[in-house]
Amino acid sequence: MDRKAIKEEAKAKIKGNLWTIWKAILLVGLISGGVSMILSSIFPATVTPDMLQTYLNTGKLPDGYSTNQLVSTLANIALMPLTIGVVAYILKFSRGEKPEIKVIFDFYKNFLPIFVVTLLVGIFVGAGMMLLVIPGIIIALMLSMCNYLLADGKTEIWQTIKDSAAMMKGHKWEYFVFGLSFIGWILLVAITFGIAAIYVVPYMSVAQCIWYDKLKALNK
Repeated sequence: MDRKAIKEEAKAKIKGNLWTIWKAILLVGLISGGVSMILSSIFPATVTPDMLQTYLNTGKLPDGYSTNQLVSTLANIALMPLTIGVVAYILKFSRGEKPEIKVIFDFYKNFLPIFVVTLLVGIFVGAGMMLLVIPGIIIALMLSMCNYLLADGKTEIWQTIKDSAAMMKGHKWEYFVFGLSFIGWILLVAITFGIAAIYVVPYMSVAQCIWYDKLKALNK
């Protein structure tokens, strides 16, 4: 695929439309941040000296901290459909549609497949990383289209994983290089203390959606 053409197309699409992308990203960020603030006000969020002493004496953290970890994990799980919702929103935008903000909430009806696919991808990539870093990266690339397939309405758990693997066959290195091509933009975000992210985040997000659509077309 023509990497340069994809990136130019993404730049053209986001011109004058940065807020269209950002309003979905910010809404999910506000929801996630609000949940985190509520949880941190109820459960201890840091390890205090007393907790550390308890850990040194018993090898275990106090029950309150364990509860915090559990609740945070459950909160992250509960917010998974919003992540897919944002992908779906940007995917619609990249296809020339005018997505409504409510689309980011539509994927709670697919909560189970989203949770299971995300869990399985994490397990597979984690297992690959434990063996050697390279196999982990290869597996991550192989399954990198799962979120886009879920955002496209895919609900069959194993089929989603198989479809991602099939789509990426012969394209893993190409996608890896595509990702690396944004390093300069990521560095720009760093040296501008995040200011450049106003442009870079929508740009990269739309470019990745376009890449997915072109890959999908190749696999028809």
